Amino acid sequence: MTTISGSYNLFDRKLLLRITTLDNQVYELDQRIRIVYEVKKVLRAEPDPGLIEIYNLSPELRKALTKPFNPKKTPGAKVELFVGYAGEGVVSQIYSGEIQEGIPRWEPPNYRMILRCGVDYHKFLNEVQSKAFAPGTDPINAIKSLLDPSGRKVSIAKALINKIRKKFVNGRSFVDNIKNIFSELSKEFDLSITSTGQDASIQVTELGYPNDDTPVLLNEESGLIGSPEITHTGVNVRALQNPRIRPGTLIDLESRNTAEYGRNFTSQTVTHSGDTFGDANYTDIQALFFPPRFAEAS
Repeated sequence: MTTISGSYNLFDRKLLLRITTLDNQVYELDQRIRIVYEVKKVLRAEPDPGLIEIYNLSPELRKALTKPFNPKKTPGAKVELFVGYAGEGVVSQIYSGEIQEGIPRWEPPNYRMILRCGVDYHKFLNEVQSKAFAPGTDPINAIKSLLDPSGRKVSIAKALINKIRKKFVNGRSFVDNIKNIFSELSKEFDLSITSTGQDASIQVTELGYPNDDTPVLLNEESGLIGSPEITHTGVNVRALQNPRIRPGTLIDLESRNTAEYGRNFTSQTVTHSGDTFGDANYTDIQALFFPPRFAEAS
């Protein structure tokens, strides 16, 4: 394993970017070199995208990351991103995915390496499931079996379990890739299914309802930035980067300009972004009213 660092640090941030190349060489880069990132997580049946830019890598690593990847045939190199602050004593993982494309850019005096990534991109596109379930099969185990052929953890919201048990009672068969199975199950049971690199799990919740994570309080003291923007379906919020927030997390929002709408919102889209040599790192959240207001949203 090779550790790569520079000599610059701003705001005492901590960042670790681990890259595992196709020939299983592991490189670790930290906050002392410039790394710019934006990783987006969405409650939908799509691989969460990530964009990571790294400045002035060695020629060896630039060459390894510029190798052509074909996500329809083989997995790309793996990236894992961890962030935090020195005072917290902890760095938390906010992304894990596969490189879809590596693009080098010579911008004198710097080399900028652009990595376009997706979570479980290869498996998501190509893994085909062929399974049949007899009448009376436990639907929870059936859904876990379909969504997690490799044994990854599948988290199903407790409030959803009884509903699925009532609806998924007849025999069923599936012969399709994971992407289409995600979409089919989401539509049939009004589910939100997210494959997240944040804790290497797949989470399943009822559409518009939170997962079982502990709710996150957002106010001026806990990192809320500016005034939240009310939309016709919920709220848009910016906060200092908070790895605890992911799609499905219940937000307890304490803000004067949203008080008349209540304090509870379910996060739907979460974007973590930052620049080790730039401004503060942010978490941007698009969240729905909770309880849901589907009539108003339509």
